[in-house]
Amino acid sequence: MITTEYVGLCAIDAIERLNSRNIKFEMKYTVPIKGFFKVNPDMLYIIRTRELKNGILELTSAAKMRKEVL
Repeated sequence: MITTEYVGLCAIDAIERLNSRNIKFEMKYTVPIKGFFKVNPDMLYIIRTRELKNGILELTSAAKMRKEVL
């Protein structure tokens, strides 16, 4: 299975594609150090994928960082 096609996609889009293809997956989330970087939790993007031994696709997502204007 080619898993790199999901990297960089919005999490919602990746989930829709996986569901339409009947591919089982698990989601993991990663966040920066608490309060150090401002993030937008409503905008998750896939940053890593890997196929687990049981055939399930593991997706790691992260929130997009907010722009800060100084």
